[in-house]
Amino acid sequence: MPLDLSPLKIVTKGLKTGDYSVQGYEDKIAIERKSLQDFIACCGKERARFEREIDRLDGYRYRAIVIEADWAAIDLKQYRGAMHPNAIVGSALGFALSNVSVIMAGDRIRAGKMIARMLWIAANRIHRGTDGFPQSMLGIDKAPEIA
Repeated sequence: MPLDLSPLKIVTKGLKTGDYSVQGYEDKIAIERKSLQDFIACCGKERARFEREIDRLDGYRYRAIVIEADWAAIDLKQYRGAMHPNAIVGSALGFALSNVSVIMAGDRIRAGKMIARMLWIAANRIHRGTDGFPQSMLGIDKAPEIA
């Protein structure tokens, strides 16, 4: 189910890695989105596959994993499965030490807002110091609001 990234202009197409990027910068920006249950699977039975994704993300200038939950949801075991919360937190911290930001967004709506803001920031940073930021690329002229 796609996130609401408004006010960004959205183009749907396959990416080499990650779930979200900026058109024209698919080789520089990659954001991976996970529901809590999805992330739990990535820490357990799908770990080998997910670690390959993490390795692919390493080639991107701007990269992150955004999880649609908060730390409390893990601590309170608000997920299906037998995996211990300490193992999940340890996996998240290990992924973060693998040079990819792990961001706990709280919920799906906030994840959309955070991803929209991160995409805008990353594209802006790529263009900083050149001929200016091509606002039309994202369809907006200022950073998306998070609050």
